[in-house]
Amino acid sequence: MRLIGLVAFMLVLAGCATQPSLTSMPLSAHSAVYLTTPRLLLQVDQNGDFYPDNWNVFPGDARVESTRSLALAYGDGAPAALASSRQRALELVHQATDGKSRVFILIHGFNANAASAESGYAVLERSILFGGDDAVIEFNWDGLIDRGSDLNGARIWFPAVAASQVAGSRGLRSVLGELRGREVIFITHSRGASVVLSAISNPSYTPEFKAAVARLGFGDGFLAPPELDFQGLNIRMDAVMLAPAIGNPDFWAPRCSGVRGCTTFRAFPGLRSVRHSLNPGDPVLSKRFFGWNPFSPTCSFNATTLGYTENCGSWVRDHYNRGGRTWLKPFPMTAMRSHSFICYSGHPVLRDMLGELGVRTRPVPEGATLPPSSCTQG
Repeated sequence: MRLIGLVAFMLVLAGCATQPSLTSMPLSAHSAVYLTTPRLLLQVDQNGDFYPDNWNVFPGDARVESTRSLALAYGDGAPAALASSRQRALELVHQATDGKSRVFILIHGFNANAASAESGYAVLERSILFGGDDAVIEFNWDGLIDRGSDLNGARIWFPAVAASQVAGSRGLRSVLGELRGREVIFITHSRGASVVLSAISNPSYTPEFKAAVARLGFGDGFLAPPELDFQGLNIRMDAVMLAPAIGNPDFWAPRCSGVRGCTTFRAFPGLRSVRHSLNPGDPVLSKRFFGWNPFSPTCSFNATTLGYTENCGSWVRDHYNRGGRTWLKPFPMTAMRSHSFICYSGHPVLRDMLGELGVRTRPVPEGATLPPSSCTQG
């Protein structure tokens, strides 16, 4: 599987297969009917480059929404076009957050995109009582939609691992650089947790991915862009991670890439706390999408274990929760048999997670069953 993942991602980066297909959702600030504050929709490709306003004018099969690479679509004009799109995106961030003291950044997971994540975003946004000082950013990355796979997403998992890291370090990080003096609350699903961690500090990439990037001629700065001075920017961040598809390697220092049993963890400056769901019934975190489950007892196989069981996440928690500090805090979500974004975003325990951060939420409607029955059936 590691070889398959490497080949797939080399094709993704090189853009050898197809022209990119882009959704027609405009990159602009707008108000949803259930929001009292504007929300901004952003999208980056697998290289962390920002989509332009006119997503729908790019060529490609509209049924396939994996972007490959915006650089491929622009051809020789890529450097200038990508720089312009990045500048435009950051201008919109500045406009959407101007005068706001708190910014919610919502991030979907792997095997997803802006369109498929919309229902999960909607549940979150309906649940939170936003105030006049709040802004909402939906940060979408190329989560590598897998269509027609018998493995239910397994074949695109390895490319998505690296794509989430690049989306964080080269995409979300630049957004955070525009949020000086703000309080930031991340709400992520699945591999979206990796996007956040990679935005705050450079991640540990697999040796195979690093070699592929080198062969494709990307410079060292691609995998290790300059990190932000969060103390100087006075950005105070907290994360709520739903079904976090991350594990020990996502917390390793970059020099630990590919080293089994690495004990050198990296720091996440400015990130004050991480609250995450804990669900041993999640079929994706337990790897049951492969049809069998030989990996879960050892808490291994490419790191989806933080949100799986108390035991699997204990190694990371023991490191970051030293000295009476509670930086990583699990929240059990019992009776869940789904990895769905909408199932997690509709779970009543999410209100407890947000409440500890001072976020007001709407009460669960009387008589409502959350999560819905489809979320509890294995």
